[in-house]
Amino acid sequence: LGGLARMIIATLGGPKGCQRHLERMMKLVEPFMHPSNESSHTLLVLVFLQNLLQEMVNRYKEERVKKNKRKVPQTYYLTDDDIAKFTDTILPSLLYALYAKDSATSKTPPKLVMILCALCPGRVLPKVLEHIYSAIFAVDEPHRLTQTLNCLFELVFLIAEDSSSSPQRSPVEKNWIWKMEEIRSPNSPVEKYSLSKLNRGLEFNIEDYIKTYRCHLFYILEMLIEAIDINDVNKANIAIQNITLIFYVLPILDYSDCIKYHDLTEDEKALCKLSARLPILAEMALDRMLNIIQCLSVTAPKDSSSVIGSFKDLATKEGSEEKVLKKAIDRCVAAIFKNADDPITSELPSIWISFAEHVLRNLRIVLTPDVMQAEDLDVSASWFVSLASSLLSTTSENYIQYKDICFEMIDLLVKCKSKVAYISGAQGLWNSLYRLSRVYPESSRYMALKLNRPLKEWVPIRSELLTATEEQNEIFAYLTDPIKRELPAYVYGAMAYVCHMVRLAAQTELFLVFAEYTISREAIVDSIISVLADKNSTKEKIKGALIVIWKSKLAINSTTQTRIKIWQALLEMKECKQLMAYCDEMFEKLHKTGEWVKFNSKDYVEMTFKKKAERKKENKRQQELLVNMLLNQFGRKDLLHTRLKLCRTMLWRCQMDEAGLETIKILLSKLTDEEQLCREKSAEELAYWLKKNKVRTVRMDWKCPKNVQGKIPLRCGIRPDNMGLAYDSENLPNTEEKWNNTVFFSKQFGCYKWPESISVVVFAKQPQIKRPELNECEKAIVATFEDSQMFCSWIKLLLIEKKDLPELKESTVWIVKRAHQRLAAEIFGGIAMGTKYRGFKVLNDLWTKLSHAVDLMYDYMNADAYNSWSVVLTQVLHRDDTRRYWWLIEEFLKGMNRRAPTAWHRAIRLLALTADQWREVETRRRICEIAWRKLPKAKIETQRVAISIALKNICVLLDANMNNNFKDLPKRFNLESVDYWLQRFENNLGESASTKSGQSSAQASETSLTQVNPPGVSLSEVIGKLEAVASATTVVDKSQIYLRTLLEFLLQYYENCITCLTPSIISLFPVLLEYANEDDAEYVLSGSLKDMDIKLSANTLIHDYMSSLLLTPKFADSFLNVVTQMEVRMEASRAMLTLILCDYMKLDKELTNYLNGLMKSKSTAALHGAILGMAAVVRAHPFSTPPAVKPVLRALCGVTSHSAELQVY
Repeated sequence: LGGLARMIIATLGGPKGCQRHLERMMKLVEPFMHPSNESSHTLLVLVFLQNLLQEMVNRYKEERVKKNKRKVPQTYYLTDDDIAKFTDTILPSLLYALYAKDSATSKTPPKLVMILCALCPGRVLPKVLEHIYSAIFAVDEPHRLTQTLNCLFELVFLIAEDSSSSPQRSPVEKNWIWKMEEIRSPNSPVEKYSLSKLNRGLEFNIEDYIKTYRCHLFYILEMLIEAIDINDVNKANIAIQNITLIFYVLPILDYSDCIKYHDLTEDEKALCKLSARLPILAEMALDRMLNIIQCLSVTAPKDSSSVIGSFKDLATKEGSEEKVLKKAIDRCVAAIFKNADDPITSELPSIWISFAEHVLRNLRIVLTPDVMQAEDLDVSASWFVSLASSLLSTTSENYIQYKDICFEMIDLLVKCKSKVAYISGAQGLWNSLYRLSRVYPESSRYMALKLNRPLKEWVPIRSELLTATEEQNEIFAYLTDPIKRELPAYVYGAMAYVCHMVRLAAQTELFLVFAEYTISREAIVDSIISVLADKNSTKEKIKGALIVIWKSKLAINSTTQTRIKIWQALLEMKECKQLMAYCDEMFEKLHKTGEWVKFNSKDYVEMTFKKKAERKKENKRQQELLVNMLLNQFGRKDLLHTRLKLCRTMLWRCQMDEAGLETIKILLSKLTDEEQLCREKSAEELAYWLKKNKVRTVRMDWKCPKNVQGKIPLRCGIRPDNMGLAYDSENLPNTEEKWNNTVFFSKQFGCYKWPESISVVVFAKQPQIKRPELNECEKAIVATFEDSQMFCSWIKLLLIEKKDLPELKESTVWIVKRAHQRLAAEIFGGIAMGTKYRGFKVLNDLWTKLSHAVDLMYDYMNADAYNSWSVVLTQVLHRDDTRRYWWLIEEFLKGMNRRAPTAWHRAIRLLALTADQWREVETRRRICEIAWRKLPKAKIETQRVAISIALKNICVLLDANMNNNFKDLPKRFNLESVDYWLQRFENNLGESASTKSGQSSAQASETSLTQVNPPGVSLSEVIGKLEAVASATTVVDKSQIYLRTLLEFLLQYYENCITCLTPSIISLFPVLLEYANEDDAEYVLSGSLKDMDIKLSANTLIHDYMSSLLLTPKFADSFLNVVTQMEVRMEASRAMLTLILCDYMKLDKELTNYLNGLMKSKSTAALHGAILGMAAVVRAHPFSTPPAVKPVLRALCGVTSHSAELQVY
């Protein structure tokens, strides 16, 4: 959808824009966006429209906002007319989407309407205003008003910013201003400021002077105040939110006298006269909100004996709706007080003092000494404490003027033992200190001073426009993920690319490669350095090279050799004269004496090292004191368990890998603790200590062989020079001599090129680890795990953590003991990775037994334990050289060949070895041959999926062995191409490549049902007939097994591999297209839904994966030669019918002559295509017969070929 939106926006405007096609498409989509047709497609269309508007905004910025405009001819720029047409095309669908019932999709359309309105307000605002007024006046569909007000909330700033009166603006269909004037109640406070009364004494008519949509804010505000209703919380909430936003935009004062002092436009004069209503509207809003507060303050009794309004009643707790309303009211009142002139708040101090004196007088009465010492306050005390808490949130002037009252009130509250009273007093004290000590005055005072200026000095209506304009600058902030968005290169006119966009797109692709393949960063270092070292490099080239170094962090996060190269290149780069001159000037101005002089001393470096050593020594001493204190605390018997856990955590955190003997003993003791979290933490911390304090290996520099300079450039994967590193069944280290002379590589060296040398562990004939004597901590660990009682208790607790089921009986032990199998996987992983540096004899004895046990356990593997074993085996085999575990691999390969208890166990055996690294080519070939031999019997989907994954990994290995033809390697290392395996599949498809397979299967099924045990037939005869039916359907079933596995293989291939269209895939297209046909009639004709999974897989493959592949002319010709089935011609005729109906294809003489030429062909396929084409022409005119159709009808009536008639039928 993103690519389609990008293409549409990129081709808008210019001589040959796609506006006409976009209009047709949106005209087709528009009915489906109606609320009555809402379904899963609604979200899909909204995502498309969001992408469309996002790309439109990007192009708008590139052409009109940014300083550096697009370097293309002006004829390809978007004009105002192009934007208006685009808006008219998109707007109807968005207006329908406003009323979506799904909560997940209802929030997006208002924001999209806002973005569209920012692009072209003259076309959007009239339509939206029609919806707003209609929804407010409607007596039914209350949800429609709520959703419309949500849209209004997004558009308030745009309405207030509207100042254009261009002729391109769409008119409002109905005169809603006069409608509002007519229906207003005579008792309304706004009635004395109606248009008829405001026009008295004026030389002009206000309505005639209204040119923009800004005046509608006054009428919308009046209607929103009426919408504040306690009975509909959602409507009241969104109404108050809109009122808040309007009051933030409009200065709340009467500035109608501005027309006497300033030269205003006609629209400004009308708006100034209407501003007389603003103070009245603010009072009406406050009255409405006070009524809501009054309703919320009344508490309904729970029963007839309860007191209404009881302070302790549970009904006084705030509900979710009450919280929402309170929050909205708070914001609205804040907006009124902030954006109103001084008189609205001038009387507050005089009212505050009388109220504060009343509360303080009552606090002295209710807060008796007994009440102050009580944990809970009574009802009257709680009431006055809450009032005092509110009063203490006052201004600094009140604190200064009435400090005695404030501080006495705070003193009474903080002396209370009640938590509520104490917190109220503490907050009051904090507020007093904050108010009295801050240096910045309140921002509301600036606003009050600004609004109190005489109208001779300023025009509030223009200030209102400025405020809305500033907010409108952030209008595009709703765009999603601008950083992650792909940076497309738009092509305009004569294929002109924008250079900076190409550069950014290239950087994005490069960094994606770096993120996927970390080693690839250092492969381009030489190219970057050559750009920096070249004196002829342009500024843009150097800028690009520096950006790559900066964003890929090559200068800080790379190998030592790479960093040295880059640092040297950066230092030797051409000097920046401005920077050097600035540094020289800075040094000249620097004082010759001062604090910095001591840093110039030669001894200062040594002093720094000494101070650092002293600081380190002091830190260690402090750490020892802290550890001793924590150990003493941990040994206390009266310490709470929560304090014990905290003490243990602090003890570990202050030492980590430097933990001492006492700490290690504590960790060991907690391995059998009753609490699972404590056991897990102790195990993690102990493993961390062992990892940080493990013994070091003895290493050597292994000299790498030279790369073979073959004819194939950039050859990756297995080659003659690195074949010794690959897993080779004919050259395994299966004797002590071979093992001792083998170099094992844990990392994938040698795949592409060799370094000069590699640091590896020495040969096994020498000691491979530096094993000193065990220290005290290690001795404690060994002694603990040698304790059989502790070890058994630990294992039992681990089994409990795995949530095992109780044992039933001996026959079900392998089904029940899923926890044993999961725990065995973890223990196996530890043994495999922890014993790799033992001698050959020890490893041979260990793995001979262990590999056989693991292989045998796969016959009894439980589904819950399979994931654990899969993760462990992948971790063991991928993190090290697979030749270290040749015992296990060979045992698994033998197990794949023998029979397993169930098809599921056969499947998991095929997936036990991933074997997708370039060094495991031979292993993968052996697995694939085993999988292929088991394929004919794979009637269960699980087994077919496992076989397809096993075959798919061949393609993964082909990707790893890129540009490799394997010709100079032994045959066991040769990888067959995708075409080889597809050809093997195709040779076994048989009748399943046509519709006969489905019919045969259906007939066979019907035959088998009708012939089972008919009346008067003996049992032996029934058995004989069943065997005959089974033998007749074996070929068909086997063919369908191959077909299902082929489809699964292709799905896996296109999901996980570097994919392409090969000749074999193209040759399979007829079969895939036949099953991917979406015509339900064919399913009905077959009489069976047996092949539904095949059809779904083929549909997914064709429409989701292959449809997005790039089709080159070479393969396009192959398609034309391969796809000759009748279904393709039928689809072509349907496409032709659609094109004629949409006016993309005209019925002219050229088309008629072409079809007549096909009618004369002797080929049955060509004749059939001509008939289908003529039929499409006739069906395109169902209600008339134009003159051009008559020759086509005559030609159709003249068809006499019986074969063609049958095919048309």
